[in-house]
Formats: sequence, structure tokens, C-alpha cells
Amino acid sequence: MLLSELKLNEKGRITKINLLGRIKAKFGELGVIEGADVILLRKTLLGGTMEIVVQDYNLAIRKSQAKKIVVVKVDD
Repeated sequence: MLLSELKLNEKGRITKINLLGRIKAKFGELGVIEGADVILLRKTLLGGTMEIVVQDYNLAIRKSQAKKIVVVKVDD
């Protein structure tokens, strides 16, 4: 499943990141790496941006980027 497909307050674990270059490197610096747990906090009204929690901080990402991050659903 893709990160963009998580429901609100649902938790997932990143298994693959299909981004390239600077964006992938920047996400890595922010803790968006394979094996990291993420929680979807909210989506904007039009759905173009989403807020996730990763490594104990909140991060806003574009839906187009979230569609390139593969996660598996994790139950607490």
C-alpha cells in the first residue's frame, strides 16, 4: 500500500521509497527512511498535502510524494 492510501491516524512502516536525487536525500535527512514508522495525522481539504508523524515530529509532504512511498500497515 502507498503512504497516500493510509487513513487518518493509521500507522504504517516504510518499506520502499521510490524517489530520486535531492528529494530522496532530503527525506532521508528528515527521517523518512525504510523501516521508519509513520502515522497519518491529517490531509488538507483538497488533498494535495498531508501531515505525517515520523521519528517523533510532524512533517507535511505532498500527496504526489506520498504516492511514491510504499508502506505496510502496522497495528499497535
